[in-house]
Amino acid sequence: MNPQYGYGWIVPFLGLFLFYRRWQDKPAPEPARWKFATIFLAAAVALPFLPGRIISIANPDWRFLSWTLAIAAVAISLGGLNLAGGPRWVRHFCFPVVFFLIAVPWPARFEQMVVQGLMRADADVVVQMLSAMGTIAIQRGNVIELSSGLVGLADGCTGIRSLQSTLMNLALPRGILSNEHPAAGHPRHWRDASRVRL
Repeated sequence: MNPQYGYGWIVPFLGLFLFYRRWQDKPAPEPARWKFATIFLAAAVALPFLPGRIISIANPDWRFLSWTLAIAAVAISLGGLNLAGGPRWVRHFCFPVVFFLIAVPWPARFEQMVVQGLMRADADVVVQMLSAMGTIAIQRGNVIELSSGLVGLADGCTGIRSLQSTLMNLALPRGILSNEHPAAGHPRHWRDASRVRL
C-alpha cells in the first residue's frame, strides 16, 4: 500500500465521531420514500460486495476497485438511513457517511497529475528562493539545476499527504459546525470553521 495514505485508519473514527455528534440532534424519523427501490438498489450493490472485497484483498492497490467498494458502502449506508428515518435522516447524516471517502486512495491518473503539479510548484518556489539568495538555479521540470549538479524532488516532497490532511481538516470542522449551527452554509460559519484546529 502507498504510505502516503497511511493516515486512513483514523478516518473511520472521525466519521463515527461526526455521526455521534449528528445523532444527538437527529430529526424525527419520517416514512421512507421509494422503500422497495431502496431495498432493491442496496441489495444489488451488496451482492458483488463480497467477491469485490475478496479481489481487493489480493489487489490492495487497485484504485478502481477501492472506489467501487467505498461508493457501494456509502450507497448501502445511505439506503439504510433512508429506510430507518426517511429522506430527512439521509440529509442529516449524509456528511458523516460520505466523509469516509476521504480515506480512499485517489485514482492513479488524478494523483499523478496532482503530484507532478505540486512537484513543479515546489521546484519553482525553491528556484525563486535560491535566486533571491544569489544562488544560480534553473528549473527543469521536477529537477533543479545548480552549478554543483542536479537536485531532484522526491514524491514525498510534493505534500500530497499534507494536501489530503488539509482537505480533511477543512471538512471536519465544517461537519461539526453544520451540526451546531442551523445556517452553517452561511459564509460566517465557514470563517468560524477555518479557526477550528484538530
